[in-house]
Amino acid sequence: MKKFFVLLLTVMLLGTTLVGCSPEKTPIETLDDGFTDFLDRENFVHSSSQRSFRAQVEQYMYKGEQLKDLVD
Repeated sequence: MKKFFVLLLTVMLLGTTLVGCSPEKTPIETLDDGFTDFLDRENFVHSSSQRSFRAQVEQYMYKGEQLKDLVD
């Protein structure tokens, strides 16, 4: 009985894994609200270094003050 139960659980696990994999696009790939375009224009890309990111953030302002003055 234990072997049957383990076999049944294994088959269910494999079945749900295979059914869960689909070639459809993920939600992040279907996102089209302009935010990804904004990030690309602002050079927020995966290959950016921390130094270039910090230099870029120093240029941003919030209510007339630079972000680097508002946040440590």
